[in-house]
Amino acid sequence: MRVGLVSLPVADAVAGFENDAENNRRLNQSTLNKYILMFKQLKAFAEHKGVRYLKEFDTPMLWQFQQTWSGIGPRTAQKKLERVKAFFGFAHESLWISENPAKVLKGPDRIKPSQKLPFETIFIGDTHVASSL
Repeated sequence: MRVGLVSLPVADAVAGFENDAENNRRLNQSTLNKYILMFKQLKAFAEHKGVRYLKEFDTPMLWQFQQTWSGIGPRTAQKKLERVKAFFGFAHESLWISENPAKVLKGPDRIKPSQKLPFETIFIGDTHVASSL
């Protein structure tokens, strides 16, 4: 049984996650910036839906949030989904919510492999050089 759950405002949960990401996990700035952007969108979505507390989010609401991600590619959508899942997973482990509503969310079905060509190492004398195939 999980005890100690609190009614935490969305903004406070975001601040707690950002503090942990920056100070405890020491994520690099580019990763933090991606979380900051996702949180800006999540808070705007919550405000639009009248959601004040983190515990008000459920899976259908997060499906609706996913549907607002128009104009981005499948790889970007998958990475954003990973950030949403990390946030709600952290909130669940921190006892801010009783269940993780993002756990069952699915990303895009088809993500094309990178169009970049792999590199091959070739040796010229004693020196190795990366060369595209």
